Amino acid sequence: MKLKILTALLSLFIIISAVACGNQSAEKENGQTSSPSAEISSPDNGQTSTPDQTKSTETESNPESTPSAGQKTDTSSGQNSAPNNQTPSQPPQTSQPPQTTPSNPPTTSSVPSDPPVTSKPTDPPAPVYTKSEYDAIVAAVDLYAKSKTSMSFNLKESLKDKVVYNADGTPSQTKSSVGWHGTPNWTQNGRDKVISSLKYHVDLTEDMIKMQISPGEKVTVDYYIIDFKYNNEIYFALIYG
Repeated sequence: MKLKILTALLSLFIIISAVACGNQSAEKENGQTSSPSAEISSPDNGQTSTPDQTKSTETESNPESTPSAGQKTDTSSGQNSAPNNQTPSQPPQTSQPPQTTPSNPPTTSSVPSDPPVTSKPTDPPAPVYTKSEYDAIVAAVDLYAKSKTSMSFNLKESLKDKVVYNADGTPSQTKSSVGWHGTPNWTQNGRDKVISSLKYHVDLTEDMIKMQISPGEKVTVDYYIIDFKYNNEIYFALIYG
């Protein structure tokens, strides 16, 4: 933009200087050709010059003083007096932002880690069966049997000789002359469960005897508690006879 203004001002200055020079030249020529004695009354030709002729002479002598038809005299802007040969400036180039490549996330192993090795719970030690364990079970059941009022229960050890055992160590109910209601497992169930089962067998024996006697009749029932081993486990049975 500044370059355009400077170019216009320079062109205007050249035009003004040319016009001023032309005027000065015209004035000098007019001073030489407009003497009254030479132009008005020339003794040689006897012709007198007219104002139109004088003007024509001035015009011919100073062609730059008169603007041509195609030339514009407007000097207000100075932009039309000279061709615009200025090349338009290129727009400023904007810097591209630096390209950043996304960083890859850290790779993690897809193979699951082995679970921590935990020690398996150890099985509780197998209970040790002793004679004192047998005596404790017999004493608890006998105390319950003697509390019956409808009949008397007599703990009789000789009944165990009437039990016939099979080859596997279990008592044979068909060959024995005594009976029983079940064989609770001490190894798997423990003392309390065996005592509870044998007390129930006392109740079953009482109900069975009541069905065989008259109402109000007093009887005594012989019974005994045996133990035996089968498949390395201890069993109990309340026998009656």
